[in-house]
Amino acid sequence: MAKDIQTIVDDVVGALTLEELIDQTPGPVQVPEKDPTDEVVRSIVTKLQHPEVYNGYLGIARSEGVSTGTVKMIEKAVRDRIADLSPHVDPEPMPK
Repeated sequence: MAKDIQTIVDDVVGALTLEELIDQTPGPVQVPEKDPTDEVVRSIVTKLQHPEVYNGYLGIARSEGVSTGTVKMIEKAVRDRIADLSPHVDPEPMPK
């Protein structure tokens, strides 16, 4: 008769040592991201006009070798610049 799954898991895990249960290798070293060049920023601005073509922020980031945070920072800067360049229209007063 076959053992149930929980019994098998308990038997195997119960026989492991602490060294076998905890990863002893050092974690990967995070390399800091380089600042994007002017060309990279311009390329990202162009790609942000149709992000769906590049599979969104992640695809743009991967294609340009930057983080998604950098892409989002550039996207925010683009929105702010568009707002600065767009004419401000005051709402018309309500008729009395």
